[in-house]
This record gives sequence, structure tokens and C-alpha cells, in this order.
Amino acid sequence: MKTVTVNTHYKYEVLISSGLLTDAGELIYRKVYKGKDVTKIKALVVMNSDLEKYSAGLINSLKQAGFHTFVYEAPIGEESKNYQSLGKVLDYLTKIDFSREDVIISFGGGSVGDVVGFAASVYKRGARLVQIPTTLLAMLDSAVGGKTAINYQGVKNLMGSFYQPNLVIEDTDVLATIEGKNLRSGVGELIKYGVIDKNIFYQLYSEVKTNNIDSLIYDCVKLKAKIVAEDEYDRGKRQILNLGHTIGHAMEALSGFRTPHGIAVANGILCIAHCMDKAYGTATAEKLMRVLDIQGILTDIPYPVEKILEVISKDKKWMYEKLSLVVFDDIGKCRLQEFTAEEFERFLKGGLYAC
Repeated sequence: MKTVTVNTHYKYEVLISSGLLTDAGELIYRKVYKGKDVTKIKALVVMNSDLEKYSAGLINSLKQAGFHTFVYEAPIGEESKNYQSLGKVLDYLTKIDFSREDVIISFGGGSVGDVVGFAASVYKRGARLVQIPTTLLAMLDSAVGGKTAINYQGVKNLMGSFYQPNLVIEDTDVLATIEGKNLRSGVGELIKYGVIDKNIFYQLYSEVKTNNIDSLIYDCVKLKAKIVAEDEYDRGKRQILNLGHTIGHAMEALSGFRTPHGIAVANGILCIAHCMDKAYGTATAEKLMRVLDIQGILTDIPYPVEKILEVISKDKKWMYEKLSLVVFDDIGKCRLQEFTAEEFERFLKGGLYAC
């Protein structure tokens, strides 16, 4: 088992291995409750409704460890990250008389993790939280670092909180059933880490397979943990992890959230590469396109630049009439650059038409 320790205002572990679901109850008992009696502790599993194949092992492990176990099935997908889903989780917590000493467990993809994490952060001003991600994207990114959110009025992640989990359990066996666009979405987020760290990038010259991916997940989680430890609340260095997200979030919103997050992010990164090549004479777009081709990620930006600019005008990264955008001069050389609205429009138009 690979372990990454995340040093935020308190320490917690990310456990990465195959076969962890059947040990999850024991792991939560030992690492969250430190071996205390848990027979009066409620464990609520909020799970994607398509995970019955794996949920039995998780639920049995919780019962065997002594937890009083409840299950709540949540809607699937980005379109369910809203007030209604958040409210239903909070209603259920109230219904079962959940306490701050109990533990809420998110079992699913990034959307469920975001809603459940947000619910845990506001319920009685903070309940215990365990993230058990089941998608590649959630394992290497969204389950780690404490960002929680819901979408609001068509704007991605407009409302949320920073709320660190007590433990993250990543059973890579679950990835065996992921295929098609869901796998590529995770790989799209993986490419973000590759552009930040060239050692990860060069591993992407071979097609990513879900049956032997532990090391790549570990490398990404370790990199994220290092960055989060230096900037837990996203005021400085951590903003590097937003690479591709400003434009990617706009593409997601314009698609009605039908475009998977990681694919939108990968295309957002490619757009920035074209913009940098056009504006500053860098030469990154070709390298990036080669990796996207190897990984089977389609490069398609079917929206007019005016529409993208309109969505980005509502992005939370605007401050004092300036947008802080992650750009890169080469693979492994990312930095933040501030743009006025006029500068960003010129920058985006110059490169977007080259895509």
C-alpha cells in the first residue's frame, strides 16, 4: 500500500492500493477513531447509485468494524452538484440524528465528493469526513486537498468551502470498470499534473491503462499534497493546480455539463498552449497535442470565443478587475499571469482561432 501524508492544519493520510474496500471499516476505525469503541458511531455512506458491485464489500467492512451503518444513494454527474442535492444530503443527516462524532463517507466520483464534502463542512459546523473516490479523476485530484463545492446559476463551483477529510481511501480495483470518456476524463486531469511536473508528463507518452496505474496516481497525489501543504487555502502557489480550469470550466458550462471535466480541462490547457505559442513564441502546443493523441482525447473547442469570454467573466478568479490565469512557458514551467479583461480577450482570441 502506498501512503501520502497531507500536512494541512492537521495531518491526514491518502491510502492507495488494490483491495482496500474490504478493509475500509478497519482503516477508518484505526486511523480516524484511533481504536476507540465505535459501536455507537454512525457511518453514513453517500454513494453513486451505479456502485452496487463494490458497495457490499465497503458496507460489510464498516459493520464488521462495529459502525452503525447507513446508506444514501446520490444522483450521478456534474449536473447534480446543486442546492437540491446538497439539501437532500443534509435532510438525511438530520433524519438519522447524525452527530459531529459520526462519520460521513463519500463513495463515488468527484461530483459526489464535492457535494458530500460541502455537506460535511456545514452540518453542525463540521462532521467527520472520509473520501473514498471511485474514478481516476477523483483519486488523483478532487478527493485530496479539501476543496468542496456546488455549481450555481450555471457557474462551476461558485459556492463551496475548504474542508479537509479525515482520511482518503483509494482502492484502484474500482478503476477496472471505468472506460471510454470517464477514463479519458481522468487522464485529462492527469495531463494537468504532467504539464506542471515534466517527470509525470513523460510517463504519458504511453497510453494510460487502469490495470497498472497506482504509481501515476501516487505521483499526482504526492505532488498535490506538497502544493496544498504550502498553500491550503488557494491564495498563492496552489493556484497552479487551476491550470486549464478557467477555460475548461467555461467549456463544461457551455455544454450543459455534458463535457466531462477532465476532457474540458485538457482542452483548456491546449488552448493556453496555443495562446502562449501565438503571444510569446513558445513551442508547447505540439508536445501537448502528441500526448492528447496518444491518450485518445479529442481536441475540440466548438464554442465562439465571445461565449467563452462571457462565461469566464463570472469566474471567481477575477479580483480587482484582473484575472489570474495559469500559463506555461514549457512543460514543467507553469506560472500565474494577471490579465485585464481587454488583455485576456486579445490573448484568448489570438490562440483560440489557432486551435
